[in-house]
Amino acid sequence: MKSTVPVGAGASAGVPGAFETVASSWTDVPPPTVVFVMSLPAASRTTVVTVSEFGRRVAQNGSGGVDHGHGSVMMVLGGGIVGGRVYGRWPGLAPAQLDNGDLRPTTDYRDVLGELVARRLGGARVLKTVFPDHRPHELGLAR
Repeated sequence: MKSTVPVGAGASAGVPGAFETVASSWTDVPPPTVVFVMSLPAASRTTVVTVSEFGRRVAQNGSGGVDHGHGSVMMVLGGGIVGGRVYGRWPGLAPAQLDNGDLRPTTDYRDVLGELVARRLGGARVLKTVFPDHRPHELGLAR
């Protein structure tokens, strides 16, 4: 089983090199969530998704911190996940690449969850019930 599949851009994108440092450390030491899932008797049939709507602004605020923003990270792990890679693209941090000062999201969360719903819970019929007005773009993250 592969361990983690980060999707989108790093939540620590405001710190130069931080995303690359965090991403490389995922292969060195399994995070507790990965260890937990891998220890489950049904690990090969279990999929765990972590999602946060809590992003950060790229620029510092007046007190040297960063405010709430958008553009964060999702992780998918478990049996049947094509792991070990980043899905999505890095939009960059240049002012023209930002969305009103925030990191520009590149992967719709419904694409990730939609693929999992279709593969794990019953295909297109169930997918239309869960996301009736969305046509997910398949990422190829689940077998």
